[in-house]
Amino acid sequence: YFDGQKVGYAVNSETPTVDGGVLMRHRSAFTLAAFGQIKQVITAGNAVMDKDLTLRRFDFLMSSDPVRIAVRGEVQDKLIVMEVFQAGEAQRVELPITAPPQMSLSLPAWFARQPEVRVGQRFDVPYFDPVSLSQDVMTVKVVDVELSSDGEEAYWLERSFGEATTRVLVNTKGETLREESALGMSMVRQTAAEAQA
Repeated sequence: YFDGQKVGYAVNSETPTVDGGVLMRHRSAFTLAAFGQIKQVITAGNAVMDKDLTLRRFDFLMSSDPVRIAVRGEVQDKLIVMEVFQAGEAQRVELPITAPPQMSLSLPAWFARQPEVRVGQRFDVPYFDPVSLSQDVMTVKVVDVELSSDGEEAYWLERSFGEATTRVLVNTKGETLREESALGMSMVRQTAAEAQA
């Protein structure tokens, strides 16, 4: 949603891998008005994580005519080694890291594996953003707890990376129930039929 109006949908899924890890997938399609034009934005991404949720490989695509960027990468020791495809050209990029990072795709599952969660906690998480091709520490604060109608606990997390801060409601299974950005965008978990209507 943007300012309360539905503008698109996103779907995330997880599939176990044969070695005990997990393949995480993301797809989204939304329409926005920018500079007097209506733009459709398509994103897709995959992340292969070890059984301890360490990032190993990933790919990412963003398309919004006329811009189209694709990134494919792998974590190797103290580097993220990537191929970036843009404007018909491929470029190799190496990004130094101090620890294997999390990505937006993996953060809810990472949070669900924390042994004890309480309001007031703060986590400093190595983080990689495939959109800006940047890595740094993301600060994650547990700011509130909420109970659903069936008594299930969910936690409001405030995530800060660079200049951007988002609020995310995540349950103990690692499922995102709601996400709110400072730019008026929000995501609400719905059935597939509701989301695509």
